[in-house]
Amino acid sequence: MLLLLSCSLMLIPLWWYISHHNEYTNDVLYTGWTPIIGAMIISRQVSDLMMDISIGVSVKGVASLFFGVSWWQVL
Repeated sequence: MLLLLSCSLMLIPLWWYISHHNEYTNDVLYTGWTPIIGAMIISRQVSDLMMDISIGVSVKGVASLFFGVSWWQVL
């Protein structure tokens, strides 16, 4: 999991460079973050709620093992 996270973070400058030099995505790179961050917040809240409902009700001891799993989703 740490390897996936570090590889994803190392690719950020490459994707920034590609999107910065593309005329169609240059504006979105600087002004389009509000919908993306909003979708991430909604996605995290919904996935945690569903996980609490599906795992937490049936096996309460196991639910604590999966707390915060949706933070590790790569977009």
